Amino acid sequence: MAERIATEVVTGPDGTRVDVLFYDDGGLKFRVRESGPMAVSQAWLTGRGQDVMVRLVPAFFRRKARK
Repeated sequence: MAERIATEVVTGPDGTRVDVLFYDDGGLKFRVRESGPMAVSQAWLTGRGQDVMVRLVPAFFRRKARK
């Protein structure tokens, strides 16, 4: 199992905190503090040596309209 080797914290202009966790196998994980629920609205998970981008947006769940 991969071991975490570093963590960086980024704070956005609205105070949103994002923890980026780096692992010894080259993987990473990110945690957005106190902002859920969120949904993935875009993701580019491309080939070797290319940029990887993931966009999260607030998820607003609506009830189905009554008939």
